[in-house]
Formats: sequence, C-alpha cells, structure tokens
Amino acid sequence: MTENVPTYPDLQGKVALVTGGSGGIGAATCRLLAANGAKVAVNGRDEDRIGATVEAIRAEGGEAEGAPADCTDLAAVEGMRRRAEEELGPVGIVAAFVGGSRARPGPLAQTTEEDWHSTVDGSLTATFLTLKVFLPGMTERGGGSVVTMASSAARVPTGAPVPYAAAPRRGS
Repeated sequence: MTENVPTYPDLQGKVALVTGGSGGIGAATCRLLAANGAKVAVNGRDEDRIGATVEAIRAEGGEAEGAPADCTDLAAVEGMRRRAEEELGPVGIVAAFVGGSRARPGPLAQTTEEDWHSTVDGSLTATFLTLKVFLPGMTERGGGSVVTMASSAARVPTGAPVPYAAAPRRGS
C-alpha cells in the first residue's frame, strides 16, 4: 500500500475513527490514514472484516484497533468512543462512512416501512449518533475534523432503492 499513497504529514500521530471502516471505501480510508501515521479505530459490525482491516494496517506498520459497534445504537456508539479513546487516545478525526440498506430497487409504493426505516437509520441516524457522541470531545479539545460520505444516488437516476436515494443527502 506504499505506492501512490498521498502524503499528509499533519495526520502523523492523530487518532481517527472510521465508521464503516471494515470494508470498501471505509477500509481504504483506514489504510490511507494509517499510511500517513494516524492511529486508526476501525468500526464495523462484522468482527472478521474489522480484524482483516486492522491486520492489513498492522502488516504495513500502522497502528489500528478494532471498534465494533452498531452505529444506530447510541449506547453502542458511546461504548465505541470510550474504548477507542482508551486504546488510542482522544479521537480528533471522525470519518462517518457507515451506511446500509435492506431496501431493494422498486417503486416507492412497494417500499415497506421496515425497509425505509432500516435505510434511514443505517445512513442518517448512524451519522447523527456518531457525531453526537464524538463532537463534544472535539469541542472541548478545541478542534477536530469530521468527514461524511454521500452517494450520487440522490442526484443522478441510478435505479437505487427510493429510501437509499433519499437518505444519502447527509453529505451534500
């Protein structure tokens, strides 16, 4: 992972937490943060995938810890923050990338309430709770960085499920 890695020296020694960090864009973000010297807390719900991301970072000489939690549950997010800060130090960077959906593509009239709520909770509520839990500490310490992720499904017709296309506006 050392080829073509952008270099950001100000990340050296900072503590970052990435929700949705156990796969895809989140895992790539974890690896790049670590390659730039950040200590990384890798969040997800699948402990095997979290472990694989943590091990990949450690194999490259980076520092990482697993941070399993369901980000739609306030108590779980609070516990994740507490554990991450005990293991790595105060979190100064939060990349809120978690998102999820059970909804399938189709007309709105065929979308169940359960699918709607699972998508809104997985995309919007998870981001809200993560920021609610981490921002007070950043404010007390005088700063920090927050990055959120959005999908183009809200702007470009893609055939994405209706709740998914509505929910990703959080990062617009």
